[in-house]
Amino acid sequence: MGYLNKILIIVFCITVQLSAGTALDLIDIGTSAESIALGGVYSVSDTAHSIFLNPARLGHNIRWSADVFHTKTISDVTIQNMSVSTTYKKYSLGVGHARTSMAGILRTVREGNKPKTGKIKQDSLGRSYNYNHELFYFGGKVQLTEFFSAGVTAKLINTQLDTYSGKGLNSDIGIVWKKPSYSIGMSAHNILRSQKMKYGSAYQDEELPFKLIINTSKKFSFKGMEATFHLQAKQQKGQPLYYAGGQEISYNRLKA
Repeated sequence: MGYLNKILIIVFCITVQLSAGTALDLIDIGTSAESIALGGVYSVSDTAHSIFLNPARLGHNIRWSADVFHTKTISDVTIQNMSVSTTYKKYSLGVGHARTSMAGILRTVREGNKPKTGKIKQDSLGRSYNYNHELFYFGGKVQLTEFFSAGVTAKLINTQLDTYSGKGLNSDIGIVWKKPSYSIGMSAHNILRSQKMKYGSAYQDEELPFKLIINTSKKFSFKGMEATFHLQAKQQKGQPLYYAGGQEISYNRLKA
């Protein structure tokens, strides 16, 4: 049985239907300016930040790779990603840290003595609280054949909103078939379905969203111009099937 068939069977066996609420997946926000510009397509990635998306895409082109991504939205939400990877023979190893946070969120209170129907207003004392959500990644890939690779990542999730906090542990897996002119990849996120975000005995646990992502890219060359087209489909329980696409164009005479 081929490597691809074995991985598909593993994914099928360890995943079950989702139920109840699901926790935030920070990777949906974006891990690099490049991937966001291409519609969130994962097949553009082959450097250290692949540890967040599909570990099988960790590249062998350079011995060491490091990626840093930082942005702040108009609502003062900070998004940060940092990752480092290295290669040795047919193996690649990577670590990553992804974080989103917001400080100074104003508290609100209800007017009067009606806890369910009273009007909500800003706290007159001007008190505020903070939000922080972060993930720690460790994983790697192995080059099984000249063109086929497989990878796995373990991740720890911490979240805190004011005095509420939660922790979770899960794993992602991925495979890639990559040739010079095209690539096909598949990744499954949060495959350990029995593992949930735990907030303590007073609060309900949340399931981490299982996602299956398939992406492909195709490269074309014409008179010194090189164009790469990327397509992706992502399925998550309780949501429609999402499609994304993007295109890269480079002109060889302008390359440094």
